[in-house]
Amino acid sequence: MIRIKYLLSLLLWLAIASLPANKAKAQLQETPNGIWRLAYTQEEGKINIPVKDYTLWDFEGDTLNLVTVGDPDMGTFDSLTIQRFGVRYEHNEMQFDDQVFSVSSTEDSLVLQNQSISFIFKRLDLKASTPSKTASACLKGSYLIRGKNYQDSLEFLNDSLLIHTGEFHSNNPVKKWAVVTYKGIHFLSIQNIFFPLTAITSCSEQQVVLNHLAKNVDWILSPTKSTRQKSELIGSWTATPTYPLPPGTDTAKPFHQIAFEQDSVRIQRFKKVQKLKWNLTEDGKRIYFMDKILKKGGSWKIIECTDQHLTLDLNNSWLFDDNILKFKRN
Repeated sequence: MIRIKYLLSLLLWLAIASLPANKAKAQLQETPNGIWRLAYTQEEGKINIPVKDYTLWDFEGDTLNLVTVGDPDMGTFDSLTIQRFGVRYEHNEMQFDDQVFSVSSTEDSLVLQNQSISFIFKRLDLKASTPSKTASACLKGSYLIRGKNYQDSLEFLNDSLLIHTGEFHSNNPVKKWAVVTYKGIHFLSIQNIFFPLTAITSCSEQQVVLNHLAKNVDWILSPTKSTRQKSELIGSWTATPTYPLPPGTDTAKPFHQIAFEQDSVRIQRFKKVQKLKWNLTEDGKRIYFMDKILKKGGSWKIIECTDQHLTLDLNNSWLFDDNILKFKRN
């Protein structure tokens, strides 16, 4: 069992954003029942901003449940780990796992102090509006994500894989995902140590609302579709060289060529040939190959597509030396 002292030191580096410090030293009026999240830590007036936070603190009378959604360090994302500790309150002190903390609280803030370090928690007051199966079912297709100082796009390919189609995560766009439920709150858990823990607070065909727990701000996911169709890519395309060709290369023969059919694509680089099943994201931003979706070169980003020209970011495909190639229709 992880010792609380070690866990608290770990939590020192755990969130993505901070809230202004609450300087009020209110005494503990009653047992802090409910679910809390670590907002920030403070030591000698300095606010420390953690890197990530997947652990919630759930107080139930004289019991503390440490609830961790997934474990990015171990590569898991669809699990729920609960550690239980007995808690004893005496005056303005809280004792658990042989540790003693001075404690104070307001309606929405909880402060635990151990020596010179203060751990400031904010109450998590979320109520999911749909059961988990419905929440999972509505996460289908492409979405635009909009939030405070953040905008991105992604597509849920199926009930376990998603692909980022925007400007972020371009090197490793495909991630595994799951909906993990605790006490009626549905968390969107993504296998990505840089993606924050979010809770699904609303889910419908019109939009999905995610609460970014660390910042306590909402992200709005709006369904989106593109007018670009697979039929626009069908045909043979030849790349324009962007670097000197090897000595003896027959320049009369295409050295980089892609031939799209309705469901398959033939990829040729010199004598190397590969044939794959392909598809297009609903927002028209990425070509992906489901047979190798989690491997290198499992998707390509479309930078430009006209009737005669196609520019692709090939995401380090093993068949090509350059990430970005420009093709011309044959």
